[in-house]
Amino acid sequence: MFNKEIKDLKEKNENLERDVNYLKRQETELREKIANNKRQNELDKSETERVHKHEIEDLQRLHDSIIKDKEFEMKHFKDEEMLKAKEVEAKAIQELEVIKKENEFLHKLIDTNAAIIDVKNLVSQLISKLPNIDIKSLQVSNSNSED
Repeated sequence: MFNKEIKDLKEKNENLERDVNYLKRQETELREKIANNKRQNELDKSETERVHKHEIEDLQRLHDSIIKDKEFEMKHFKDEEMLKAKEVEAKAIQELEVIKKENEFLHKLIDTNAAIIDVKNLVSQLISKLPNIDIKSLQVSNSNSED
């Protein structure tokens, strides 16, 4: 019986050693997998960082290009807009001068009309002050006779 117990204990011991060895192999495999995963994660992280870095650089270049285009556009079109505004201003000044001349002409015309009305009134007043001469009562005399 004692031999049988020893034999059973040896067998259990062998089974435990196999289990321990199996667990050690699994642990080693898991550690290798973890290490591989860490390496892969680092590679993926590096690749992702590299891709993002390139994307950021591309976006920055695009942004810079857009800003340069906008600056050029603003400078170029600002000059054009200033020229257009100056042309509009010059045209408005010309129109204002024409309107001023027309206004002066109208004032002169009004003054002339007022003067004509004043003269007409004056003539009417003068005529009204003239004595009435009865033309029927006038006789024609011959002034050839010498008295």
